[in-house]
Amino acid sequence: MRIIHRKQILKEDLDREFNRDALYFAYVVTKNKELLSIYNKSEKGDVKVCRALDEMFEESTNRGIQMGIKQGIERGIEQGIERGEKNTQIKIAIKMLVRNNQTLEEISEIVGLDLDALRELKRSI
Repeated sequence: MRIIHRKQILKEDLDREFNRDALYFAYVVTKNKELLSIYNKSEKGDVKVCRALDEMFEESTNRGIQMGIKQGIERGIEQGIERGEKNTQIKIAIKMLVRNNQTLEEISEIVGLDLDALRELKRSI
């Protein structure tokens, strides 16, 4: 059990087999869900615990990477929408400023840009 629970896995431990009952006992003591999962997946006999744990950690890492990619894509979409909305506001404000038939306050109210941004935009036209 000491080999199952220690944090550092030695190379010679990777092929070591453990009695299924010892594996369950290690789970009861440590409450490590990976050990329970390996126990439930294994059939009668001995179990190569360290290799199985290594595979489970690799699967968990891959799932984490995939979740990170998904979240990154979602955030990128949100940022793209925000930039698109901002560009639309600026385009409308430019048209209104060129026509020069409304005050900066009125344009600000209509397009949702603050007055400082509109003043800067007006100087650049």
